[in-house]
Amino acid sequence: MSNELSNLDNLSNDKIMAMVGQDANIEKKSLPSLVINYEAEDSEGNAIKRGLYKINVKGVDVFAENVEFRPFLNAFQYKKYDDENEDNTYKSVMFRSWSDSTIDTNGTQSCGSVPRAERENLDPVGKIEQDKVKCHRHVFGVVSLKGKTSKGKEVIITDEPALYSVKGVNYMPIGDVLQSLSARNKIMYNTVLKFSGTEKHSRGTVTWFTANIKDANKHVEFSESNKETLNTFLEIFKSENDYVAQEYAKAVKGKVSSQDIEDGKLLKEVTA
Repeated sequence: MSNELSNLDNLSNDKIMAMVGQDANIEKKSLPSLVINYEAEDSEGNAIKRGLYKINVKGVDVFAENVEFRPFLNAFQYKKYDDENEDNTYKSVMFRSWSDSTIDTNGTQSCGSVPRAERENLDPVGKIEQDKVKCHRHVFGVVSLKGKTSKGKEVIITDEPALYSVKGVNYMPIGDVLQSLSARNKIMYNTVLKFSGTEKHSRGTVTWFTANIKDANKHVEFSESNKETLNTFLEIFKSENDYVAQEYAKAVKGKVSSQDIEDGKLLKEVTA
């Protein structure tokens, strides 16, 4: 602290605010999401084909049948969503390896997820709670496509940083492709993936789409600008995990007994 005070005049306002515990007015970095479109029309009634890929860039939704996607960073995150009880909704840190810590904003691990093999032994209420927990796969990368807006205007997007986040039926299609790259000793950021349309499925009144994804077998060099983009992804990754870690610490404090706090057990757990 003494070194920082001696250099106070040379610090930026953001760093000074951080040092004195004042929230800096910093805009959080965010990314457009690459998703599958389920809407039949836009807010103005313009028809949109369901099952197309959609990305919002600078406030404009762009739709395309085919997309090229270069994956830079692959991560996982548990999320629990309860539409009847907001207090029962929380998320874990993002993690890159299954051996990583998976603390969550509820002060627990993995949002309470239980391995599927063990769920048959749960009571009915426990099974319902498990259905609310999903493991999401987050793939950060750059998107290139030639598409159209809902009004029919043609748009070309090149190397737009984006997040492709999937769960459920779309969890494995991109996961299988990434695993195949590893099996062939290919680094994913040197690779282009082709998203070639989607496959429609129906069961009763429910309709869903799964992505068709394959390796384009196109090698791309990882440039200096790509390194900057990856660094942005890592900053977003860290920011998300810093937030979850803070919420985890608050939740743990709220759950432990006063004796635990006096014994210093909480401090040891949170700072270990």
